Amino acid sequence: MLLKIVSLFTFLLFFTLSSAGAEESRQEWIVYFSTEDAATGFKEAHPDQVLDQLGRALKVELSATEKDALSSGVQIENIEHNYRKAATALPDVDDPLFPKQWGLKAINYASFPSTLSKNELVGREFTVNSEVTVYENAPFSADSFRIDLSGTTLSRVSVELEEIEGLWTLGVFDGKGTLISSNVGALEKLDVLLPKKAYDEITVVIETAEEWKQPPRIVNVEGVNHSIVAVIDSGVFLHEDFCGNVLYSLGKDYKENLTHPEDKNGHGTHVTGILAACSNNGIGMAGVIGNAPIDILPLKVLDANGYGGDFEISKAINEAIEKKVDLINLSITGRGQTIALKETVLKALNHNIPIVAAAGNWDISTDQVFPAAYPGVITVAGVTEDLQKVSTSNYGWEVDISAPGFNILSTYLNHEYQYLNGTSMATPYVTGTLAMMKALYPGVDLISLRNHLFEKSDDVLEPGYDQDSGYGIVNMKNMLTEPLDLEGIEWLSLKEGQDFDSSEEHFIGVSSKWTGKRLTVFANEVVIDEGEIEDSIMEIDLSGVADSEGLVKLFAIVTDDEKQVYGVNHLTVGQDTYRIESSSFSDIPASFWAYKEISQASQSGMINGYGDGSFKPNAPISRKHSVLMLNRLFQWDELDSYSSPFQDVNSELTAANLAIMTANQKGIIQGYREGSGQFFRPENPLTRGQMALILARVLDLDGVPFDGKGHEFHDIAPSAEYYDEVQHLTSLGIITKQQAYRPTQHITRAQFAAMLSRIKEAAL
Repeated sequence: MLLKIVSLFTFLLFFTLSSAGAEESRQEWIVYFSTEDAATGFKEAHPDQVLDQLGRALKVELSATEKDALSSGVQIENIEHNYRKAATALPDVDDPLFPKQWGLKAINYASFPSTLSKNELVGREFTVNSEVTVYENAPFSADSFRIDLSGTTLSRVSVELEEIEGLWTLGVFDGKGTLISSNVGALEKLDVLLPKKAYDEITVVIETAEEWKQPPRIVNVEGVNHSIVAVIDSGVFLHEDFCGNVLYSLGKDYKENLTHPEDKNGHGTHVTGILAACSNNGIGMAGVIGNAPIDILPLKVLDANGYGGDFEISKAINEAIEKKVDLINLSITGRGQTIALKETVLKALNHNIPIVAAAGNWDISTDQVFPAAYPGVITVAGVTEDLQKVSTSNYGWEVDISAPGFNILSTYLNHEYQYLNGTSMATPYVTGTLAMMKALYPGVDLISLRNHLFEKSDDVLEPGYDQDSGYGIVNMKNMLTEPLDLEGIEWLSLKEGQDFDSSEEHFIGVSSKWTGKRLTVFANEVVIDEGEIEDSIMEIDLSGVADSEGLVKLFAIVTDDEKQVYGVNHLTVGQDTYRIESSSFSDIPASFWAYKEISQASQSGMINGYGDGSFKPNAPISRKHSVLMLNRLFQWDELDSYSSPFQDVNSELTAANLAIMTANQKGIIQGYREGSGQFFRPENPLTRGQMALILARVLDLDGVPFDGKGHEFHDIAPSAEYYDEVQHLTSLGIITKQQAYRPTQHITRAQFAAMLSRIKEAAL
């Protein structure tokens, strides 16, 4: 009753103002209600004004006056623009056409390394009209038939008829006569998706809406075990260069409400061709996935001019989730973000569905470009044939990877081919490569797939990560042929060295295999979040965690109750680290001998000061703090267990304890044997001789004879246990050349910081 009263109130408010705003121009808005029932009630109360529904959200066309009035309605939580997004191709008819696809060469194209797509039904026994025959692609007439599968895994069944006379229905039933899946349409070929599993037998049934003059004659029956990629775009034109894996009959049109996702723009057909044009068919071009066992589900959200709203994109993503697709390609971008699209993107990611999106083509920062800027989306920039940034390609910390995005040949409307430019064209190169990985490793999770993609890319532009090309250009061959690590942790909203805004939302992702394990997150070595892992993607509150230098040193670890460690991640954010030479420590003046080194070590997160603003440079450094500083520099990510082997170090999950246990496991530090026990003596000061041994172990120089001409320290004989190590470190410039080394003296905080700074500088 309350819902009806609320709906009546909002309806009367809306109706009263509709006439007043009749002369005003109207725009599409997304109206969020407190519950889905409230949204449904509002929709039922005035169906003429509501265009569509997505859960608790309604798409409504309103004038500014109507929008303002409606915003005060009961149970209405928010109203947002249905921000328009656009195809990100840049047609350039003046560019010459080259008779080659340079993009495939640029990504180190490799064919699928295992079984190609094949019809699993060929050679199977079909029971047709009580007669058993072996199916060999020969046409036959029947309105139903049973297939003996003997435990064959299927994901899709398709039937093509010779001629159609109207609507017909394709239904697939299991051995018990239960309907598994069905599809209805007026196309010669209909497809149905099946739950991907092994089937002993299925029955295929064909029904017509009315009696046809000629009984249905079947020219092809196909059953496959494929992965699925949803291409959310302007739809698709059924180009002659497409294989049967473009599932036109299952596609939907969320923009113009046509029966099928008919492409009136050409963008979606071009993107689909880059991804899935048939290979080795004697015509046209080859797509990235070639003849791999991968299906394409076209979902139309863009109109003939290449524009569509966040609401339609959100509905299409929901459809993809319901269809259990393996990947989503979004060669779409635009300014403005909405709750609807953000929530739907996060929902897909938590269903382990990677979303690959275009960075956009305005040569601006990606931080306000969506869906590219949503955390967890794989954002793709464009490069030219000489592996330079496409001049219009957007840039920013959101860029993850790059791919060919200029002068790209692909399929187009009316069985034509065309060259287009833009990050739209780059995106399917990445999507296709990831789709191959999903087909090879069906159980791979989102975070592992992302890590593998970034690690196996080829560096372009600046060394390492850069905001124009991300981690580099996708390398398809490396992705498909090198071993895949099925576990990982990743910050989805931050990258190493990125500027940090504590007011923004921040997300961390972990491998889905670790559900039920425990995630602990440290910021500046203090625990800020911990708990059981319930979702693959979790929001972490980082407000108020920056230190005096503006740095946030993040450390995440996945463990269980038995103190076993499954994964570790280090990340330092907050400023462009290690480039500013200044010190904020009250006791480190510019004249201090290690001023530069201490400043750099501080700004890169290797060292901390004290609460009173001092550094205490001449104080000795303890064994515990030396290991902690080493861990900050080298960001060790290998640890089997945090159960302490030392009697004087407990097994609590603290930053210092983890650093000690990791260094011990790596053989960098050793304890002291006393009786039957082993001790670390964490508060003991470190000597300069011990420091040389430790740094040599870190740099893999421990026990390596020094065969060059060493520096003569008058207090170190060639027979000393640390002689070779000291000489190695001196030759590298980590230890400075002095008359004496003073190996038994305690090393000071300033000396240790200076040595770590020199190690990092040498690495840079």
